[in-house]
Amino acid sequence: MLRPLRTLARRCLRDCWQALVLYGAVATQTQPPPQSSQLPRSPQPPGSLPGPGHPERLCPEQPLSPLERLLDRELRIG
Repeated sequence: MLRPLRTLARRCLRDCWQALVLYGAVATQTQPPPQSSQLPRSPQPPGSLPGPGHPERLCPEQPLSPLERLLDRELRIG
């Protein structure tokens, strides 16, 4: 007898929680947090280089600008 009531209470509370999250997203004009099944997946393994023709691919024949050198130095330190 107690188990069906507990299940019903969980379902109601879960629905109320989702409604409050949606209400908060609408009230603050933001997107609700994505579910884990909706998160985008990376097409490449971490640490691999972008494919040929990708705009972020490095051009070895072009030297880094002073700002790029500074950013590279900061990234290598951290």
